[in-house]
Order: sequence, then structure tokens, then C-alpha cells
Amino acid sequence: MNYYERKAAGICARCNNPATNGVYCDSCKAKNKAEKRKLYDERLANYDCVKCGMPTFGKAHCEECLRINRVKQKQRYDNQTEEQREKKYLYNRMWLAEHPEKKILYQERARERNRRYENV
Repeated sequence: MNYYERKAAGICARCNNPATNGVYCDSCKAKNKAEKRKLYDERLANYDCVKCGMPTFGKAHCEECLRINRVKQKQRYDNQTEEQREKKYLYNRMWLAEHPEKKILYQERARERNRRYENV
């Protein structure tokens, strides 16, 4: 059986045991998560993009993956309803109230961005 046949039959795509909540069984989910985390940590330590493995010169993502992530993020935001946007806004306000050090950091970044790009 190939991957798609096992998936349609509700069998784990990796070990042929019954799948739980998706394509894999619980033990295979844990194995996949551990393997992905190890790969992520290795790429991060070697200054490679954590998604595609290209050199990034000290950043977590390469320019191409960043561009793709920004487009996906914008599409997700555009597909949200006003209620979802309001809920996210209130959550962010609550989180910033609980973490004043982050609020200060974000304000400093905004000031620096304004200083560099808007006051030219």
C-alpha cells in the first residue's frame, strides 16, 4: 500500500498501525516531531534556513521563505472575519499588558523604524 491508500484506510502512513487523529499513530507522531525538532535545531545552529536549508547568515529564514511566509500571513489575515480580527486584537492587548517588557521593546522598534525610514 502506498501513502494515500493507507491514509484513506485510516492506517498509520509510517507503521501500518491504526491512525489516531490524522495520518499517523501516536508513537509515529512523537517520532516525527522529534526528528523535525532535531533538524530545526541543527539548521538553526548552522545558520541555515529552518524551512529549506539554504544559508541565511545568522537569521532563521532565508529571504525566499520570508517572502512566502509574509504572503501566507497576509492571506490568512485577509480571510479573517471582523469578529476574528477583534478577538485577536483583544488577545494581543491582553498579552502586552501581561508582558510590559515586550511592549517597551516593540515601542523602541517602532521608534527606530520611524527614525530610519519615515523621517528621511
